[in-house]
Amino acid sequence: MTSTNKLREIVALSLVKNMGPVSYKKLADRFGGEGSIFSVRKDNFESQKKGIRVLWEDLKAADLLPRADEEIEKALKHQIDIIPIFDERYPALLREIHDPPILLYVKGSLPPAESVNVAVVGSRVASLYGRRMASQISSDLAGAGVVVVSGLALGIDTAAHEGALAGKGCTIAVLGGGIAKLYPKENKRLAEKICENGALVSEYPVEMSPDPGCFPVRNRIISGLSSAVFVVEAKEKSGALITADLALEQGRGVFALPGNADSSKSFGTNSLLKQGACLVMSAQDILSDLGLLVSRRAKSSQRAALSAEEEKLFSLLDSGPVQLEEVVEGAGISLQKTVTVLSALQMKGLIKESPGKYFQKA
Repeated sequence: MTSTNKLREIVALSLVKNMGPVSYKKLADRFGGEGSIFSVRKDNFESQKKGIRVLWEDLKAADLLPRADEEIEKALKHQIDIIPIFDERYPALLREIHDPPILLYVKGSLPPAESVNVAVVGSRVASLYGRRMASQISSDLAGAGVVVVSGLALGIDTAAHEGALAGKGCTIAVLGGGIAKLYPKENKRLAEKICENGALVSEYPVEMSPDPGCFPVRNRIISGLSSAVFVVEAKEKSGALITADLALEQGRGVFALPGNADSSKSFGTNSLLKQGACLVMSAQDILSDLGLLVSRRAKSSQRAALSAEEEKLFSLLDSGPVQLEEVVEGAGISLQKTVTVLSALQMKGLIKESPGKYFQKA
């Protein structure tokens, strides 16, 4: 958790003019943490500010910390949590990208760190086919335990969020403005449902109105939160293709839904497929490609449900393959009981048997 003073300082820095993620990163690298940035002398700041557009006068503005206090109060009023980049709750995948947000405003609950996230994005002016496929595939992904990430826009994004909720799963909506200035207004009820089993996320101040220039910028968060990006429909030039490009830059997988060759709504997705994106006809295509990730998540859930005896035997295999006789000795239970418990662990896919009656973790 973040101390009150550190939170105040990081919020203040996020409000400084020209203080984007890259500038913040450079300042933190050169001067240290938030307190060090605020306490650095002017001559030292000016001599080391190469590549940083932040002005000393803006950093030292008398109203900066009071504005930060006001922003924190607004967040509390709207039941929004502020998660700085150095907070342990900050998504690890997002922290890895070139320009991670300085902080996140979150309403609802972010999924557990071990969750597998897939972004589902596409055109605002979507076809019936696109909306249907986005909804169905998102529902199936959510049913398999995958978190669906999208942008709450009309069209494909809306279908993706609705599908994930219909699949009784978790979904994250990344906004292009402040959470208290929800856009589009037509999705207010959907946003409320998302908060019940997921989260609204933004890097922008609580009451900042959405701006057209913010949406392409927020797309890096959609892909940054995700292991892969699935583009359902996209015109030749669209925000969904920007998200796909960002995913490639971030080392994330890119999937696309094929569409009619003469449909302008599918020009972007068909083009992605020609360039090597993975073709998707059902959620299984994505799940298969992410099989290792999903299986890890499933095994984590299975281990959490182990009995005391299963947990004890499973722990005996921490150091590598162990022969059956050694397992019996270490467990302190009968041979018959040991074999029964080992069989149960094998059926759960957590361990495997090797020749010579050796057992090891799968």
